[in-house]
Amino acid sequence: MKYHAQSGDYCTVYLKWPQNLPKECPVCQEKVIKKYADNGKIVHSLAGDINQITIYYHCINPNCKMHDIVFNPQSRFEFEGFYYGKDVVQKVAFYALKKHFKAAYILDVLQTEYKLKISESTIRRMINVVTVVKSEAIDQKTLEIIKKQKVILMGLDGEDPLVEGPGLWLFVDLISNRLLSTVYLESATADILHDEIEKIISLYSVKISGFISDKQNNITSCISKYYPKIPHQYCGYHFMNNIWNHLELLDGKLHKRLSQVIQNSYFLNTGPNSPIYIEEHGKIAPKTVFSPIIADLKKMKRFRNKKFEQLRGIKFFEHLDDYTAQMFEIMSQVPQNYRIHKIYRREGEKWTESLSSLYSLYSDCNELFEIFKEIYSGYFAKNVSSSEIEDNMATLFVNLEQKLLETDQNFVKTNLRAYLPRSSSTYLEIMGEWLRLWESYRNGLFSYRKFEKPILTNNTLEQAFGRQKSHFYSRSAKKQVGRLILTEGDYHLRFVFCRDEELESDIWEEASNLNWRLLKSMHDGRKKVLSENWLKKTLKFLGISKVQAQFYEKRLT
Repeated sequence: MKYHAQSGDYCTVYLKWPQNLPKECPVCQEKVIKKYADNGKIVHSLAGDINQITIYYHCINPNCKMHDIVFNPQSRFEFEGFYYGKDVVQKVAFYALKKHFKAAYILDVLQTEYKLKISESTIRRMINVVTVVKSEAIDQKTLEIIKKQKVILMGLDGEDPLVEGPGLWLFVDLISNRLLSTVYLESATADILHDEIEKIISLYSVKISGFISDKQNNITSCISKYYPKIPHQYCGYHFMNNIWNHLELLDGKLHKRLSQVIQNSYFLNTGPNSPIYIEEHGKIAPKTVFSPIIADLKKMKRFRNKKFEQLRGIKFFEHLDDYTAQMFEIMSQVPQNYRIHKIYRREGEKWTESLSSLYSLYSDCNELFEIFKEIYSGYFAKNVSSSEIEDNMATLFVNLEQKLLETDQNFVKTNLRAYLPRSSSTYLEIMGEWLRLWESYRNGLFSYRKFEKPILTNNTLEQAFGRQKSHFYSRSAKKQVGRLILTEGDYHLRFVFCRDEELESDIWEEASNLNWRLLKSMHDGRKKVLSENWLKKTLKFLGISKVQAQFYEKRLT
């Protein structure tokens, strides 16, 4: 379609030969002349519509291959493949990657602020192009950085896929904080992990100075088998978390018991239709009278744990203990024949009895929590040498073992066996498991002293997975993001391990340097294969057979 040169709906721009380039053939260096101008193309930009008329040229040399080919090296206004300007795609890239806006919100911004006519599906296509181009550009930058660095400190971890399918594995250099590789693995055996690590070594032409990971069997087996001379740091966070989980469940048991005490109290169990007589005020519904107390009790119950810092069961016990003392103190100021005095006394005595029966459990939780705080602060102590930290930690666990020996005459350290955290664990069982964890982790907790940087954990990788999931949660407005992780998870991890200026750089320049159409087709192909598998997946209904196996197993055999 040919557009008029003059129109109130758009401005017309003629794309002639660039002034900064000599007007000569790029092949034979002969003169080039104008061949023809096209009919124009409407390009929608943020500043308004542009009628882009391109003037094409050809070489005057009849023997040159460019004689029969028309061309114009002038930069275009539109982003190739779209009827929209490069500024539109750059703005979409900024909103999607930096601001983490959804396509619908970007649409609203473009329509409201720039009066741009565009559909949400077009914005989604732009985001897909931006995603694959930016991730590839980040990989190119990483290659440049790591080759100059010549050595890497590798952190590795796998992400729970959340749906049936391969798991996403992440390999990061913790010196430069750059993502080295991502790979989807159906199975991550020691041999498979070794193959992936070797690919990274070959790609970047570097040596590995150390590894950091959690203490998964497949990772430890891989490193001990193939890289025995390279130091392997076990993640200190995972060590602390394994210790914390046992304490947290025991404390949860205390919280549950205290919740039952509160739930069975008079204040939370009175009906709205059973008013009581309050001296000097007449008959009033109990929930009206005691609503501030009810609010206090619910506030105590809602108190939450803070990882490695506070436990809700311990706090609940202490708050209720103080509250009971406060109730008795106020009760003493009320005449004994008053109804409110009788209620306070009855409930206060019940709470006192319940707190007394739970004191042993509270004491166990509190003592274990104090030991945990010593372990945590000791391991992550600042301005202390790693050798001194190890000595202090060893002393702490020797004291723990001594306490076990004094309390349980039958205790033998070699008999300790790993078990999953459970609320039914006893004080002694938890201390024994902590001692076992220390013996299991000790050899790898202080390898960081041999690294270029004293990195004790692989929290960087855990946080990257968390940020990736948060982005998908926000984008999809639901928690079932497993399929997004399978199709796009590796791209978005790259955006975590890059500098801000890389996300804001010129998307068109990067797309021009890279074969973005090939990258996009590869992404679409992977997504199509996965989608077909999801659609072809047959639902399995095993409820009947499970009931039969549970209740009539002997008859079946």
